[in-house]
Amino acid sequence: MKCLNSEWPAVLHSGRRLYGGNQDLFERKGIQRSGCGLIAAADTLRYLEMNGRAPESSEFWDSVPDVMTWDHYEEAGLKLNRRFVRIFPPFGANGLTLAWGMNRFFRRYHVPLHAKWGVGRGKLWTSVAQMLDLNLPVILSIGPNWPLFWRHMGVGLYLSPKDAGPATHVDGHYVTVTGMDECWLRVSSWGRIYYIRRDEFEYYSRKYSCNLFSNCLLLTEK
Repeated sequence: MKCLNSEWPAVLHSGRRLYGGNQDLFERKGIQRSGCGLIAAADTLRYLEMNGRAPESSEFWDSVPDVMTWDHYEEAGLKLNRRFVRIFPPFGANGLTLAWGMNRFFRRYHVPLHAKWGVGRGKLWTSVAQMLDLNLPVILSIGPNWPLFWRHMGVGLYLSPKDAGPATHVDGHYVTVTGMDECWLRVSSWGRIYYIRRDEFEYYSRKYSCNLFSNCLLLTEK
C-alpha cells in the first residue's frame, strides 16, 4: 500500500488514542452535524506541521506535542473554524470554501503549497497517488446524492479490507486518505481507521453523485 511517510496525528480522548479528530466529540452542535470538512482540514494541516511542511504554523498549534489532548484539539479546531475554514450548518464546507480556507492558512504561515478543489474525471487516483508520494494527505469528498440529494445512497466504510461487508455507509462526508493500493483507500474518519473500496467509490460517484462533489482537494507544491 502507498502510504504517507509518518504516523497520522493522534488525539487523546478519555484515555483512548484517536486516529485524527472526531467532529462528534465537539460540544458545538453545528460542528457535530457538519464538521467533517473542518476535521479533515485540521488533521491535514497538523500533519504538515508535524512533518516540517508548515513550520511557521507552530504558533497556531501553540507548539503542542505530537499527541494532542482532546481539549487542545477542540480549541485548535474552533480557532481554525473562526479564522480559516468556515463551516455553514447544515451544509458544512463545500470544496471551494475548503480550498479557499486552506490557501488563506498557507499564505498566513508561508506554507509553499496551493490548494485547488477537484481534478478531472479519470485523474482522481493518479492525483491521490502523486500526493501520497509527496507525503501530502488527501482530503476526499464522498459527495451528496445528486440531483436526488434526499435519497442517501452511500459508500461503504470498512473496518478492514478482509471484512465481508462495510461497518457503515456515508454520503455528503469528507474523509482523509492516508494510504492507497490497487483496490482500497485507507482513510481517517471520526477518529478511526476505515477502508473504502475504490470501485465502490467510482460506482457511487458515477451513479448517485457527480464528479464535482465526489472529488478531492488537490495540494500542489509552489
